[in-house]
Amino acid sequence: MTKKYEDYTREQLLEEIKKLKKQKKFGLVWEEKTEEVVEQCKTNFPVLHEISERAISGNDSPTHLILEGDNYHSLSVLNVTHKGKIDVIYIDPPYNTGNKDFKYNDSFVDKEDCFRHSKWISFMNKRLKLAKELLSEKGVIFISIDDNEQAHLKLLCDEIYGTKNFVDAIIWKKTENIKMDSKFLSQNKDFILCYRKSDKITDFTKEQSTEERFKLEDEKGKYYLRKLDSLSSTYSKGMDYVIEHNGVKYYAGGSKEKYEERQLTNPGKKAPTWLWSKAKFEQGVRENEIVFKNGNIYNKVRFDGIAKKPYVNIQTLASGQTAQKELDDMFGKRFFDHPKPPKLIKWVIELASNKKNLVILDFFAGSGTTGHAVLELNKEDGGNRQFILCTNNENNICEEVTYPRIKTVITGQRPDGTKYADKIPANVRYFKTDFVEKSEDTDENRIRLTNRCYELLQIKESCYDKQNSKVENLKIWRNEGKLLAVIFDRYDNTDDKKYISEIAGFAHNSDEVVVYRFSIDGNLDMDISALPNARLEEIPEEILKTFNQIFKTKKKRK
Repeated sequence: MTKKYEDYTREQLLEEIKKLKKQKKFGLVWEEKTEEVVEQCKTNFPVLHEISERAISGNDSPTHLILEGDNYHSLSVLNVTHKGKIDVIYIDPPYNTGNKDFKYNDSFVDKEDCFRHSKWISFMNKRLKLAKELLSEKGVIFISIDDNEQAHLKLLCDEIYGTKNFVDAIIWKKTENIKMDSKFLSQNKDFILCYRKSDKITDFTKEQSTEERFKLEDEKGKYYLRKLDSLSSTYSKGMDYVIEHNGVKYYAGGSKEKYEERQLTNPGKKAPTWLWSKAKFEQGVRENEIVFKNGNIYNKVRFDGIAKKPYVNIQTLASGQTAQKELDDMFGKRFFDHPKPPKLIKWVIELASNKKNLVILDFFAGSGTTGHAVLELNKEDGGNRQFILCTNNENNICEEVTYPRIKTVITGQRPDGTKYADKIPANVRYFKTDFVEKSEDTDENRIRLTNRCYELLQIKESCYDKQNSKVENLKIWRNEGKLLAVIFDRYDNTDDKKYISEIAGFAHNSDEVVVYRFSIDGNLDMDISALPNARLEEIPEEILKTFNQIFKTKKKRK
């Protein structure tokens, strides 16, 4: 039962007044709700456990990751392995429609729940804050949403990412037909809110024309010539003027007679006019951007100008119906409702960057559309993008939809063995979130966490091929060009030479060597000079530091 202010002590009233004075006067205000998965981290450290039989090996590309478990826990461990390393985040969170699409503490939130919006905002706030830490300084996050929470989400993201980092609310036409069940206007759109991590991203650009067209070149760069007059659909007086150059007069659309005839017989209708205003034309002449040739006038179209043409923020690439049909065809029946189209996610990724080695995270992975899109993009342009998919296993979605879909795209075979498409070879590792119980003893926590941090270090260093080390307390993994060694010797460094010798036996001449060494006091005096191109890292102090920052708790009021 809620306590009445009349029953408060003087100290409690003063504390409440201080709390109210600290509250912001403008912005999104909600009642913070307790979440069980967050409370779980007060007594446990989240870690990862690999399900090795689900690993897929296909080529030399980066290893993609699927993390099964609550995404709060997955985001927490990714703050250990990928802090500041994610280039693009795309998520499609529950829309909180009240129609059994959003669970809070294992119970569906319905339309009559008076804390419906507070629960959703609390839920998203915790995850979006963790996600922000994962983004690189040039990182971008895209969030699909509909009208149920779009306004609240915009305010929440303004608070977390900053209003200056809001890019746009992209509109996606999700249905092909008019929705007849809409009460007023047809509800056939979703939004994709887009925020950048920092102002190091200044614009989104797209090369919308092939460079081969730009065959001419001057001191400013490549260009092609475009006639300056055009048959316009609407008449503009500001574009209708006579150009005089070297004693010759030029008229849009041809001769003086044709110009005067149009003025008399066809005013205001489709008529040739100049593409540039008179002021812009005169500036173009001064800047050598205008060419007079064969009785015509041309302007120079610069390659950079075309390349930096902005995207359109209304998308009709593919509908939800198309995406649903494609997914149903893959599995032979309906396994998952309302998937997003891979074409839409590919567009989002390419919008964020034209680089081909991006790290892309989806922590509401659902059916795995983001992973599907990344694999197709890599095939199309030879890229080395890496995806990280995080999803729970509610109704066996991760095991029976997300993972099988990715495996189908990679192998080219449906789960039933029939051919789906040409294979797209790739590497995948599958992990489940797990927990290490916290102890009251700090040193014991160090020991427990070190015993369970191997998978985190493998992911952080992207080394998965285990080597057959025969030295006790030493584990070694490698990938192409890197060797990872983890030493767990809790007592002293008398065996250091033995460890160094064993690591050297597995290292190639060009390898980067990373050695993680357990330390209980922060004193790492291990000499690794015998290992060329090597670095030494301490465990588990940085892991503990990250978790303590994430899971810090407020002191309880007396």
